[in-house]
Amino acid sequence: MEFRKFNLINTAKGAHIPPAALSVSGFGKEEFMEGHALSDSVVILKKEMCASELLRAASALEKLAAELYAHLGMVCSHCQDCSDTCPYGPEDFGIDVELPDAIRKAAGIPKEAKLQVDIEEGAAVIRVDDGMPGLRNVPPHIMEAFLADGRCPDDLLDHIMEGDIVYGRD
Repeated sequence: MEFRKFNLINTAKGAHIPPAALSVSGFGKEEFMEGHALSDSVVILKKEMCASELLRAASALEKLAAELYAHLGMVCSHCQDCSDTCPYGPEDFGIDVELPDAIRKAAGIPKEAKLQVDIEEGAAVIRVDDGMPGLRNVPPHIMEAFLADGRCPDDLLDHIMEGDIVYGRD
């Protein structure tokens, strides 16, 4: 399915989804919907779907995510000034860390706290994420694709730290 993007504005009365957008997406004239409030996005799905509808919806969301990541890559330059090797290593990027509840409790780490791993003197040190924006916020599989495409992590870090608008300005 081809994406059809449309602009909305959130007002005191909420946002209105144009009926044409719902129709193109396969929603009936009177159909229950399910909303998912996510970080910096809202997703609306049919409340009830058969297996093929669910597969199409999941595939469309996956394609949208890939296009968003590709867009992010396009606003960053290719690596140029780092000689033969990139100064960034895996320790500079996000690493998913999970600890058993018993260890979290013994260490006084809240269950919902995001963790980070730092390499210090050859040892992995796990600590509560400081919440500061940076390359640790980039999922590891996305960073790998970013590097494989030859994009500069330093450029991405600059965009993150400066809070640059990198999407939506046409």
